[in-house]
Amino acid sequence: AQYVCMMNNKVFDKPQMAIQVEGKTYYGCCPMCKDMLEQDPEKRSAVDPVSGKKVDKAKAVIGADTNGMTYYFESKENFDKFASGPMPAMDGGMEMNGLGDHKH
Repeated sequence: AQYVCMMNNKVFDKPQMAIQVEGKTYYGCCPMCKDMLEQDPEKRSAVDPVSGKKVDKAKAVIGADTNGMTYYFESKENFDKFASGPMPAMDGGMEMNGLGDHKH
C-alpha cells in the first residue's frame, strides 16, 4: 500500500507519503493528495470490482495491473478472482495477467 497514491490510484516505484486519518493510514504522492484524502471521506474508499461493495482503501487488498492502475478488494479471494479473470469491459477486455503483489 505504501507505494500507491490512493488519490490517483497509481503505483509508484518509491514509497508515498503516509497520511493518518481517524487512526488509519492512507498514502498520497503530494500535499494536494494528502489534503484531499484528509478532507473527503469518499476519496478514502473504492468499490471492489468483484463484489461491487465499497471498501476502505486503508484496509483493502490492493492489486495493480501492468499499467500501474490499482484496484481495491474487500478480500484476497476477490483479488484472486479478479486476477485470474478478464479485465472489466471498461478496460477494453484485456487479460489481467500482470497483477503485482501490491497489498498490505
